Order: sequence, then C-alpha cells, then structure tokens
Amino acid sequence: MKAAAFFLAVAFVVAGVAAFSSYVPKNPEARSTTTAKSSTTPSQGYVSSNSLGGLPYFNASRLYASLGFPVVSYSSAGTDIPYLRSEPNFTLQVELGSGGYDASYANISAPVMDLQRAVSLAADYAKLNPVNYTLAEAVFYPGLGSSWGVVSDPEWHLYFEQIYAGYWIFDFDAGGWPIEADVDALNGAVVLKGGAMANLPVPGQYDLKVSSSSALETVRALNLTDMPALTKNGTVNFIAPLVAFPGLSPNSQWLNASGDSRLAWIVEMGYDTVCCSQGGTFAVDAETGALLGDSELGGIGMIQAYVSTSFLFSTATNMTVSKQTYPLDGSTVGTSGSVLAAFSDVLTVKPGSNASVALNVSAGDMKNPPKVSFSFSDPFGYPVENLSSSGAPPGVAFRLSNPDLVLQPNLSANTTLFVSVDEDAPTGTYFILLQPTQSPASQIVGGNVIFFFLSVWNGAGQWPPPPLIG
Repeated sequence: MKAAAFFLAVAFVVAGVAAFSSYVPKNPEARSTTTAKSSTTPSQGYVSSNSLGGLPYFNASRLYASLGFPVVSYSSAGTDIPYLRSEPNFTLQVELGSGGYDASYANISAPVMDLQRAVSLAADYAKLNPVNYTLAEAVFYPGLGSSWGVVSDPEWHLYFEQIYAGYWIFDFDAGGWPIEADVDALNGAVVLKGGAMANLPVPGQYDLKVSSSSALETVRALNLTDMPALTKNGTVNFIAPLVAFPGLSPNSQWLNASGDSRLAWIVEMGYDTVCCSQGGTFAVDAETGALLGDSELGGIGMIQAYVSTSFLFSTATNMTVSKQTYPLDGSTVGTSGSVLAAFSDVLTVKPGSNASVALNVSAGDMKNPPKVSFSFSDPFGYPVENLSSSGAPPGVAFRLSNPDLVLQPNLSANTTLFVSVDEDAPTGTYFILLQPTQSPASQIVGGNVIFFFLSVWNGAGQWPPPPLIG
C-alpha cells in the first residue's frame, strides 16, 4: 500500500454554531440542556461526572455535576458525538470528492492522546491549581489526512472555570470560558488563551435558594415583544449559577446599582424559525428568583427552500448496507504499524444481480416546490474512476422508478434506485454523486447532493477499496 493512495482535498473540520450574545461560552452546541430539579445549597462534596470522577480537574461540585459538567464531546464532520471514556481511539478524517460540494469522509481509526493526558498537560502548562480550577468543557476535533500524512492535527479544546467561594465565575468576556487550552493530540503542544480573573474582592455571602428549574420557569414566563417564541419554546443550551462582578463580568450592567457581586443563574436559549435564528441569555437572581437582565439577538437566516434527498437504507433489497474497513500504512496518520480506514453505509451488490433502495425526497418549506430530476456523475474533478457518461461504473446500470418528481409543500416523496450489475462486471468500489436538479432553476435557494460508495463484490476476500485508496 502507498500513502499516496489518499485524495488530497483537505481541510480541518470544525462544527460551528453562532453565539448570540457576549454571555455565550465557546462551542455552545456542546452545552448540556439538563437542569437540576433541586439544588438549594452549595456543596463542597464531589461526584463523578461523565464517568470522569476521581481525576484532577474533572471533578465538578455536586451542583455543577448535576447540570452535566464537565461537558465532553467529540466533533466529527459537523456532528457532535458523546465522548466515551471506554473508547480507546479517535479518528482522523480523509476528505473525498471535489470542491464545490460538501465533502464525504473516510474515518481512520488511529490512537491519539486521550482526554486525561491532554487535561494534565494543559493544567501543568497553565499552572492551574485543581482547588481553584475545574474542567468545564472539552471538545475533541479530529484532524485530516492527505497523501503526505497528517495535514491538520487532531486537537483537544479544553475550557477551565475559576472557582470562587464554591461557585464558578461569570467571566465569558471574549465569548468563551475564562481559560482555554488547545492541546495537539499528537505531539502534546499547548496553546493557552485567556486567563484567570485577578484582584477579586473578598467573597460575599452567596445563597443559592433558587433551583435551576425555578430559574428556567422565570425565563419561560417572559413575554418578549419581538421574540415571544424564544422564551416560550426555545431550547436551553446552557444553564449554570455563576458569580458576576460589576464592571468585570460581561453584560453585568444590571449589577451596577448595588455595586456588589451577585450569584445568578445564567440561562442561554436558542430558537430557529423558517427564516431566522433567535438567541438570548438571561440572568436570574439565585437568591430571589427575580430577573436581573437579559440580552437577545435575532439573526436573519436562510429559508429552507431546497430539495433534500436521503437514502432509506431499511428498504435495501438484494444488496447489503454496511461499514467496510481497509488497512492503511500508519505513516498516513503519523503513526507506526497499520491503521484502518472506515467507510460507512457502503452499498454492496453482487455481480449478476439486481438490487434496489428507496430515496426520500422533500422540498422543505418551499411554497411552490419545483419539479425534480436526478443525475449521476463522478464527484472527482479529474479522471479517477472508470465511470460512464451517465455516472455508472462498468457493467452497472442505474435506474430510478420515478426520475421526475413533482413535490408538495412540507411533504415527502419517494423514488426507488434500481441497480443492475452484469455477471462479468469487474470487482470494485466506486464513489458516486447523485444530484437532484430543480426546475425551474430560479427557485433554487440551496440544496443537497448524495455521495455514496457502491461496491461490486461477491463478498470473497478483501473488500475492494474505493479509488485512491489501496
């Protein structure tokens, strides 16, 4: 095998969600939406959270642990996957396909630095005392591979909170947690961002008499003139009791009247409509339950006026839909030995057979859905695969039961993909692009295409890898 087997279009994958106000910590998509039913007094006891208990910096107080901290997630090609400490490996991702389309990825199982080691390196580098700091959030971002090896290293992005009088400090001034440490998961290099809040006053008396559920009820009861659905039906992206300081904590003008620091429930909410995204952060007094202040922002979005197409794998007939793996030289991902490249949802059809699978097609919220037709093509921008002008592999024919669909608003329609394979069709795996075309084209606002792997294989021996692999 050769490392040059990989297609080259490479970029680091980061799942991004816009922050709505200066309250919002980094990576809000990873926030827990769990709320504590009853936590009325602070506790100095520590409990396990996310199966990470017993380790320095991983222990949150009972209060914060009950809210789901530390939040640990794994961001893969735009999808957050819950982190499992039992999983020994993470992945690098190799991008397939040409520019102009969303990429499809092969996941490569390769051992990289685990979370415990990353946190230890970060805390040592930042000189954090576990008595005064705790891990609030960790996000793992996979890197990407190319024919020359690792181009973008995988990283742990770690966010630490400062403890003050048993509570966490409201110090999200730059839109993130007070201290961020980005740790390279291959070489252990640490990049430190932010810093502790210094010269703090002597702690006052903070009485947590309001539960998270009561604080949320206060927010839900608000009747916002411009965004009534935000509080009534919005999703809770973040909730925690934080100590705010006048003039130091962001958006804390509501504290200036008293001049004293205050413990408040900070509640972040979001709500998406057909055209727009709405967000807001609300501060509720943790002792009285009164609303202290709020910050809302509405953003103009894009109407979901496009054709959406997806396979209904459960309908597959006379074909298998499975994950396939192929061994690669470890140098591809900067390690020794061999690693596995994993390809999800591979459609496999045996030579001399006919198979089918249904596709679900919808037009979202389009008021006047268009007629939709489909075409197959080679997703690579230069000759790589031996595909016909109709986009089919040698010895393979594609046919759709209903090649032209007239869609209805907010309703789905199905068409079936039939795959016929000649008896003497060569064994191989192909990367196929299925693209819906809308007519009239003037209605196109956005759209999606389907990339899929099709294997012509009788199941004997090694699975034939896709082009540019092997």
